[in-house]
Amino acid sequence: MKGYDRIFSCGLRELSLEELGLKILDEYPLGSFTLTLFSGDAIDDIALFDGSINHIKIRESGEIDVVEVYNYSEKHIFVPHGVMISGVSQDRIIKRPSIVPPTREKASKLPTYCVEAGQGLIGAAFDEVLLAPLDFRALILSSEIAQRDIWADIRRRFEDLSRIMGISEHMIRTICPTESMATYARVAIYASNIFRNAVLSELSDTIKLINKAREVLGSIVKDLDRIEVEPKTERNPIGLWLKRIARLCVWGIEHFRDKEMPRIAILADLYGLLHAENRPRIDNLNPIEKIRLETILRRIVSVISKYTNISTEIISEHLREPRKHYILARKTMNINIPGLLREILNIVSSVDMHREVYNEPEKEIGNLRREISEIRGRVLRYLEEVESLYSRITDIGNRIRKDIIQRLGKYICRPEYFGIRYREGIIGYSVSKNGKTICVEIMPTNITEKLWIEIFRSIILYIIVGGKSKTERVLERPKTTKEKLDRYTLTIRETKNKIATEIQSNDRTVYYFEAYI
Repeated sequence: MKGYDRIFSCGLRELSLEELGLKILDEYPLGSFTLTLFSGDAIDDIALFDGSINHIKIRESGEIDVVEVYNYSEKHIFVPHGVMISGVSQDRIIKRPSIVPPTREKASKLPTYCVEAGQGLIGAAFDEVLLAPLDFRALILSSEIAQRDIWADIRRRFEDLSRIMGISEHMIRTICPTESMATYARVAIYASNIFRNAVLSELSDTIKLINKAREVLGSIVKDLDRIEVEPKTERNPIGLWLKRIARLCVWGIEHFRDKEMPRIAILADLYGLLHAENRPRIDNLNPIEKIRLETILRRIVSVISKYTNISTEIISEHLREPRKHYILARKTMNINIPGLLREILNIVSSVDMHREVYNEPEKEIGNLRREISEIRGRVLRYLEEVESLYSRITDIGNRIRKDIIQRLGKYICRPEYFGIRYREGIIGYSVSKNGKTICVEIMPTNITEKLWIEIFRSIILYIIVGGKSKTERVLERPKTTKEKLDRYTLTIRETKNKIATEIQSNDRTVYYFEAYI
């Protein structure tokens, strides 16, 4: 006990128990650590926020680094740093100890970090409060820490938790789908027994199996959709093009009149079909079809050249350049049009596939399409059932995470579980090991039982895994920052190995926290 005659701050100032108005209430061994409880004078006009005060509301601000707090009470409310608030939006952690004045109309804005990677921002109220591990509470006080460091630290803690508990990381992810510090806090404390239970192993394996089924069935549906779409596209563009030419040739032969306008009109229609703008698109043809199209076109151009005495190069140019096929029609209006049409009809008929040649394969293709459609329908029904099973298994995971693990917390990791009883006069505590102080925290007023349980779990979390998941602070020289909190002053002093914060009002210490972590 005599080691607590004076509490040495990391550069703020040297404080004694008497100066802080403290007395040692109890001292308990806690594993290889020692937990000392202090009593002291409470400040009457300040109440502690422990998540159960009905007249304080915390709401989303729309920004990741701020939450809005409404205090509907008559007192100032003290909110410790390291309080994690969660609900339907991203989990946040209060990164500075704060005192919220009564604010019925206007919200106070408290600085936060996001402590849940992979979750979107949703405007809503928060509905649950937890306290972060002791070392994490010290870490967030540092001005050298950014949001990316917070997420990296949480990710590392999940990896370490997997190793310390000797279970697969996938099993951890089954219970912790997002990298949430709040979920980590629950799991690290409460879930050591349930993780070793076969139910969680079966849950993890089942989720992997269902996810594999979703992946495979989803891939099959995509492939079948692609097969379904392809027949709806033009399967034989050259054949359709040849039919149009053949119909024109037949009509022209049967209805030919030896007059100027019908001559030009027939040739303009013929050359229009042969023009580059109206031929089958090269991009839609396979290599064999490309060769076939070029062959047919060259034969037809050769026939036109024979009847018009115009070179194939000039004809090809007129059939390539915009609207030049009209010019070609006028130039060649006096040729033997019926003879030209007959020869082109012969070419088209000789290269076009007869209906009976491909009618049977088309029937078979139609049958296959119907069979594919039936298979696709059955796969979709299987996929719908798998999605239903996935929803059920996810619900089981949520029940384990949000219900069973939390109910375990009512019996596991309470101070009484370790023989440490709650005392109404507790105003602060210290954690030490081998005579060396690890942390000291003195509250403005007596600690409620609910907050004391959260503080105790915060200490246990540090003892279990805190020292193994350390994020280094890069600090070249000691640093001091000050901030006004209504009528109070917040001071934070940090060195490479220590961090301390103090809230004062008229030279009186209202709150004090010091950590050598």
